[in-house]
Amino acid sequence: MRRLATANSESPRLREKHAYESLQVSGAALRRWYELDSEGARSAVISEIVRARPRYGVEVLGMLRDASLPEVESVLVENLARTEDFEIENNILALLERYGTGAAIPELVSSRGELVGRWACAPQTSFLAYILKFDPQAARPLIERAIEARGEESNACRHSVFMDLGSRHSGSIIEELAIKALNDPDLEVATNAVTYLGRHGSETAELPLWTRYIAWSRKWLGHERELRFEFGAREEANLWEANLGPALATALARGNGWFADQARLRSILDLAVGKDVHSVVESALKSASDRSIQFFRGSSDRPAWFAFGQYDQLTLEQLRRKLAHFPPGTRFTWPAARPSVSPEEEKAFRDVSDATARAYIQVVRD
Repeated sequence: MRRLATANSESPRLREKHAYESLQVSGAALRRWYELDSEGARSAVISEIVRARPRYGVEVLGMLRDASLPEVESVLVENLARTEDFEIENNILALLERYGTGAAIPELVSSRGELVGRWACAPQTSFLAYILKFDPQAARPLIERAIEARGEESNACRHSVFMDLGSRHSGSIIEELAIKALNDPDLEVATNAVTYLGRHGSETAELPLWTRYIAWSRKWLGHERELRFEFGAREEANLWEANLGPALATALARGNGWFADQARLRSILDLAVGKDVHSVVESALKSASDRSIQFFRGSSDRPAWFAFGQYDQLTLEQLRRKLAHFPPGTRFTWPAARPSVSPEEEKAFRDVSDATARAYIQVVRD
């Protein structure tokens, strides 16, 4: 593992076929070496982090147990100043987000802030995520700039900014901006905001989503044909209108931050316009009666998550809050999908069953 992990590949282009394949092997070996001998591999990992042109991103080098590495922050900033390669920029900025302390925020905003809206999407997202992690208020005007960037010179990253950042950090700043973006004239931005609020929004987001869904349904009631896909005939103006409706219905029916019972799902269905929206809500209604809880193991870059009913990708706390809506005596099953249960799953089962027992709700192994 050590020999493979330290194999040298210094291609100036990380995506060049030979370099990419070589780095896939050496990156996997470095991860495995660290699993087998964390102390022995630690210095090699740190050497890769401070390399002038980091060969790997945080998906490989983010594995150290340290919450931060203040000693590497200034080196990363110096290395960032020496490159204009967007892949190297992204690797460095993602590592700053993972191991930084926020100390470099003033310098980075001064040197790179003006690139927001014109930058490649990957380094822009890592730049914004670093600032958002340590100083949400400083991040606000930069995220607003990313959302508002329009015109021929813009990078169009506004179309994915909410979900790109939401996969790494959420919170009141992004939620507030996403709620505002529900009425963005660029409906691709609005749809991305809807998806973010359904996945990461709090209970506060439910009412604005309802308001937007009602307005959309009223606008298109009686005009369903204009939303249908007809090859070569669909008007470009309606493309994202046709995507927005199902996205709104999905967010309301399956939103992680609130609970949609059968009555609420039928209310969403009553307002459904078009075949696609009906299909989304009918699917949620069908799933809502399922009383099994699925557990999915976490990884180095995301915690374990749960699914039940019409919901998926729930955190433990979100799962607890949703189960609390059910009356005492409700019984849920925990399917045993594998021949042996991992310690992580065993702990998750105990956490869930202990929490629900206090509400007289049963979670039993299937």
